[in-house]
Amino acid sequence: MRPVGRSKRPLGLKPLYSTVELARALGISQHRVERLVKAHDVFVYRIGASVFVPLSEIEEKLQPLWDSIVTDERNRKKVD
Repeated sequence: MRPVGRSKRPLGLKPLYSTVELARALGISQHRVERLVKAHDVFVYRIGASVFVPLSEIEEKLQPLWDSIVTDERNRKKVD
């Protein structure tokens, strides 16, 4: 996985992210996010047609995305 650039929409810190939220933040399609999490063997919750990714899985298996979330959260706190 390559480093994540500046996110399109900051995610904020929360326990679960939908693949739609991740796609918007990364500026890629939801289908591509779903392929990404599958390729990295990320555990997901499927509820109906929705797919949710736990923060712990992002931290463990999608390190560049984790770094981006943490950086956005730090920057947001500096502004507040």
